[in-house]
Amino acid sequence: MAECYPPISGIHHLKIPTTAIADTLHFYTTLLPFTHKPEYTHRDTSGKIYAEILQLDLPSGPLHLELREFPAAEFPLRGPFNFITFKVDEVDALHEWRRRFLDAGRDVSRVLKGLKGEVLVIDDGQNNRIRFYCEVDEFRRSDEVDHDEKWL
Repeated sequence: MAECYPPISGIHHLKIPTTAIADTLHFYTTLLPFTHKPEYTHRDTSGKIYAEILQLDLPSGPLHLELREFPAAEFPLRGPFNFITFKVDEVDALHEWRRRFLDAGRDVSRVLKGLKGEVLVIDDGQNNRIRFYCEVDEFRRSDEVDHDEKWL
């Protein structure tokens, strides 16, 4: 018999660590279509901002992203990490995103081939890798996929 779990109705929000909240906020609101929600700014008792909330409007409903600042000495990441993979429906959209990032002077991967899709990867400047993924119909053999040590 299958285990019965209490209900989960969705994802409330995602959290991204940063050591430079203003720079990270700029990345997500200028290169990605997130909107800053200043009414949800988190401040400590001294009034210092330690988190900002962003919103991305998706067909399934809004996605909220919390940018949480850490002192550099306490930063949880020592190397790049992929927290978010966005879904796109067409490979052409990957190329459009790539052009947008290149036009902004950002370092971005080429469109890479995976086993079941194609992926584009960009770093937000804080070692947070953001991926854009387009699923394709066919599976590729392991010798047909890209291997890129910098981005994958």
